Amino acid sequence: MARHAAPPDSDLITVAREGLWRVSGTRVSVDSVVHAFWRGSTPEQIVQDYEALSLAQVYGVIHFYLTHSAVVDAYLKEQDQLDKKLRRELKTQHAKFIASLRRRMDTRRRARNQAA
Repeated sequence: MARHAAPPDSDLITVAREGLWRVSGTRVSVDSVVHAFWRGSTPEQIVQDYEALSLAQVYGVIHFYLTHSAVVDAYLKEQDQLDKKLRRELKTQHAKFIASLRRRMDTRRRARNQAA
């Protein structure tokens, strides 16, 4: 799926082939760093969670977000809409499998509860 939002010129962010924004030189998405920041993670905690990132890169992404919040927010909103669309499509395409999986999980859960 093509994504349309593009970041301002930055050596910090690379736009992957599918349009996802990644921290340059890594496979870590800008989305991941920004969402961790929103959840209250410190830059040091983010580096622990994403070993591919340096502390400087995390601070850079946070700085980028804070100084270009309108652009980043537009990208994240677009990303969220595309993700929701994909989930709906997959749910529709795989409805039988999902129903079967839920039945098997319920059966296992009931069996465990009866054994306890």
